[in-house]
Amino acid sequence: MKTFHDGLRTEHGPKATGSTLIRSSDNFTLLTAKTGKLARWAEHFEQRITISEDAITALPQMLVKVS
Repeated sequence: MKTFHDGLRTEHGPKATGSTLIRSSDNFTLLTAKTGKLARWAEHFEQRITISEDAITALPQMLVKVS
């Protein structure tokens, strides 16, 4: 088993460690403080989760049968 893992390590190289750098929404400022990084993640997901009223209105309406 050790030979198998050694072969994988030789073939694929060392394991990458560390974290990705986080930039502000203007993509120029590098965020280093933990609170700044958390705020940027919150902003990122808020932008993706927010659905406009126009988008909701454009969804097709379907009849619901209640029994």
